[in-house]
Amino acid sequence: MGTSACPASALTGASANSTPARRVGADNRLGMVIIVPTGDRLLPPGMTPALTWDGVPHGTAGLVLLVDDPDAPVEGSFVHWVLFNLDPARQGIAEGEVPAEATAGANGFGRRGYLGPAPPPGDRPHRYVFRLLAVDQPVPLKGLPSYQDVESAVTGHTLGEARLTGTYQR
Repeated sequence: MGTSACPASALTGASANSTPARRVGADNRLGMVIIVPTGDRLLPPGMTPALTWDGVPHGTAGLVLLVDDPDAPVEGSFVHWVLFNLDPARQGIAEGEVPAEATAGANGFGRRGYLGPAPPPGDRPHRYVFRLLAVDQPVPLKGLPSYQDVESAVTGHTLGEARLTGTYQR
């Protein structure tokens, strides 16, 4: 996985003629929505995109954000970001922000932190799946848990989920 910049709009499928923000990723059963600003400027490598959300269910004790690329040339999917125990009152993440209250899990390189999209040049468009989960208790994991560890820890504790799937190709 390289370190090239990508257009902010690439993760939303937006174009230069888009509205300033798009409401995407709604889960109609649960009412949560993720909103990603659109635009055609490049984000520096590894800079987190701005995300906002609403509709967090009553009784939410924490939020979990999981980001992966199921089209990566690895077994399963490539993990771009694992964050858990975000404040449930939070309504988003600013561009470039790493929420101080959150705990980071392992990305696809086994380190903490966000990895921006970087599919192999010439490869077909890759899907980047952002999952925001509202959970009824804090995630009790320590150390550097994996995507799968966090998924397992929240099984049976998820009050709501919103998904955003964007594509990017180099």
